[in-house]
Amino acid sequence: MDYKVYRFSAKERMLYVLLIIGAMVGVSYLFYRSLWGLVVVSPMGLYFWKSIKEDECKKRKAKLAVQFKDCIKSVSASMKAGYSVENAFRESIKDINLVYGEDSLMSAELRSIISGLSNNVTLEEKLISLGERSGIEDIREFGEIFKIAKRGGGNLTEIISDTVSLMDRKSEIDAEIDVLISSRRTESRIMEAVPFAIIVYISATSPGFFESLYHNFLGIVIMTICLGAYFGAVVLSKKIVSIEV
Repeated sequence: MDYKVYRFSAKERMLYVLLIIGAMVGVSYLFYRSLWGLVVVSPMGLYFWKSIKEDECKKRKAKLAVQFKDCIKSVSASMKAGYSVENAFRESIKDINLVYGEDSLMSAELRSIISGLSNNVTLEEKLISLGERSGIEDIREFGEIFKIAKRGGGNLTEIISDTVSLMDRKSEIDAEIDVLISSRRTESRIMEAVPFAIIVYISATSPGFFESLYHNFLGIVIMTICLGAYFGAVVLSKKIVSIEV
């Protein structure tokens, strides 16, 4: 599996298509009072489709990163108990299945690793492959360090133990940053909804207030500029709160 590319399931595709179309129709009505406005808002629909895909991809990668860290912890414990590194990986699937289930991402990767070992594919090859496919820096670096240590006769038990410690510290930093910006994300989502809430409120309490902006060239231009400014603010806001360590 290439974790850098996310493919929607049929159920997800239908759900997000309906949500985006519904949102586009709503925006078109609020800003233009016409379905012709869909032509103008369609780029927003494409952006949000891509944005949802990127978010789902990040969630999957984050899930894999956590499961990989727990897998390496299990491997480290087994090696300290006297297992060889290959057998430690074989044993780790029991812990992963127990905690995350047999359908988890790391369980599938461990089955692939175990199958590869049975077919004379080296462990370092499988780890390097996982690092490349995952697009996760920690996994890629672990694979490269493991490959060098294995070929150079390094102390794998100590290296893996140190890697677990580094991953734990990285996770703590990630968690601290997430706490710091979580309130900003919430504020951003609220602010994204405010313009629509204002238009709906004024339209409901003062019918005809926006009529001069609909169905005429100048009004369409003004509303398009406002919508463009809003869209730009949404894109900028998303970039600001998307911090990677």
